Amino acid sequence: MLRGGVRPSLILLDLWMPDGDGWYVRAALQELQALRDVPLVIVSGAPSRGAASMGVGLLTKPISLKRLLGFASTYCDRPPC
Repeated sequence: MLRGGVRPSLILLDLWMPDGDGWYVRAALQELQALRDVPLVIVSGAPSRGAASMGVGLLTKPISLKRLLGFASTYCDRPPC
């Protein structure tokens, strides 16, 4: 979807996914010129060194709804549904 022209206001990226890892996804996002400046919030149950510096913020699991909505209100064009 992201390569097809969808431009999100914010990307939430989990570092540890069942079928891949967030480190690879982040590197791929950096290669897409149109998406380099989209704010990226890292989500992780066990953040490693450098995870916080990968994006505009870090959400540790279990995720705080208040912090998630804070990122959404800061970076999204409209309030979440």
